[in-house]
Amino acid sequence: MAKDYSALQTKAKDKIEHYGQTVDLLKESRTSASASAPWDGTETAETRVSGVYAVYVPLTGDASVREAVAALGGTVNKSMNSFLIPFVSGHDVRTFQKVVEDSKVWRINKVDVIKPGGTVLLYQVEVEG
Repeated sequence: MAKDYSALQTKAKDKIEHYGQTVDLLKESRTSASASAPWDGTETAETRVSGVYAVYVPLTGDASVREAVAALGGTVNKSMNSFLIPFVSGHDVRTFQKVVEDSKVWRINKVDVIKPGGTVLLYQVEVEG
C-alpha cells in the first residue's frame, strides 16, 4: 500500500503561507497574429497566476547548503537564488518562465520537484534577475 503524503503536502503549504510572501507566476507564449499569414509576426500572450505563496531562499556555495540540497535531489551552483513554492492547484510550476516578487522580475532557470510517491510537496525554483 502506498503512503499518503497529503498531510505532509498540507503542512508544507501552511508553513510557506505563514513564513513566506505572495508572488506571481508568469507564462508567456507566442502565437501567430494571423493563422493564415504567420509571416506577419507574432503576438505574445501572458498567463499570470497571482497570489502564489513562496519563500525566497538565497543559496550559496556553502558546503552545508550543497549537502542539504543534494539530500533532496537538487544541485546548487556557486551562487543561486531560489524560491520554494508549494503545490499550486491546477498548475505545474515547471511550465512558467518568470516569478514576479513585488516589482522585481526573476527569470526561472530550473525547477526541481520534490515529489515523493507522486504527491507534489514543493517546487524548488532556481531564478536569476
